[in-house]
Amino acid sequence: MLAKKKAVQPEIQWRPMSGKAVIYDLFSRTIIVVIFSVSCLAGKKLTVWPLTVLIEILTQSLLTAFYCFEYKTAAAGVDTTTGLMNFEKQWIYWFGFGFPFAATQYFF
Repeated sequence: MLAKKKAVQPEIQWRPMSGKAVIYDLFSRTIIVVIFSVSCLAGKKLTVWPLTVLIEILTQSLLTAFYCFEYKTAAAGVDTTTGLMNFEKQWIYWFGFGFPFAATQYFF
């Protein structure tokens, strides 16, 4: 029988960042969050009510999960592009993590 090969995921390289890289990273994270928030607001305003609820809960779940783990990636020296690649690959996990918080915010 042939042995199955395991999928190899790239490891995050934990290394300190220079001062210039930290400032650039913080600025780029801020821009990304602002663009995400504006696009979510536009999507919410341009759709009908039942779909609006789903869009709002989905986007707030992802944003809450991003905020919860942003400090960890920033402290570990992970740059924004690597963190976002990880976020995009495992978005369903991040949605599941942020959903209880977003649902609580929305319904209460």
